[in-house]
Amino acid sequence: MMNGSTLENARIVSHTNYSARDDINRNNSNPVVVTNGTVYVKGNVYIKGDEAADYGVGQKGLAVKGKLVVPDGSVLAVFGGGESQLSSMGGDAITLNNGTIYGDGKVIAVGGFGMNLTGNRDILGGGAAVSGIGTIDTDRAYLEGGYSFEKETQPINGNITLSYRTDRNLVTGKCIMGTEETTSPNYWHGTGDSDGICPDLSKYVVEDNAPIRRHSYRNSYWYPSYGCSYYNWYSNYLFNTIMWYWFF
Repeated sequence: MMNGSTLENARIVSHTNYSARDDINRNNSNPVVVTNGTVYVKGNVYIKGDEAADYGVGQKGLAVKGKLVVPDGSVLAVFGGGESQLSSMGGDAITLNNGTIYGDGKVIAVGGFGMNLTGNRDILGGGAAVSGIGTIDTDRAYLEGGYSFEKETQPINGNITLSYRTDRNLVTGKCIMGTEETTSPNYWHGTGDSDGICPDLSKYVVEDNAPIRRHSYRNSYWYPSYGCSYYNWYSNYLFNTIMWYWFF
């Protein structure tokens, strides 16, 4: 999607690696949707990557190059590819290529499931909710690493900044070895999911926990998005102290 375009009330489920012929195995892990420049989300948008199908890496859901705007009342939900042992490593839900997801809406990202049955131990584990380099500066963000047969998966992989104003729920993907589980109960399986043709948004709970103190100026966009508050408690404390004396 190019600069100035809008993705509105969309449900995009990839089947890029599906083949009706057993003698052909496709291997496409490139993102289902790529945005360049400033692109807008309107309404609810759901994106799901496909299985690897050849014991490779599941397909990424979304790549952001530039700014993706998710306004108030809109939801962007992205799911990396990977639902069975066909994906040795789950696909990342969102990859930021020096990109920013911005606005007063909500972002949901769940990595794909990974189960490596091959001798190649270079690819294993679940997919990240968000990977790469960039910033998430939305009102709310639910980020969950993909489940895996080998190890737990952190929801964030790379140099990702969460804005101080963003309420967040960061969920580590489980290691399900020795259990009968596969994908997370929060993973959406596409239009054939038992929960329906759209994700059940009530599953993705995000409490009011943004490091910045909530006040009447919250949606004015005057304040900066400094650092990654999730990883730096001292900066969080210092920033909140300054904000307290500034306004009160």
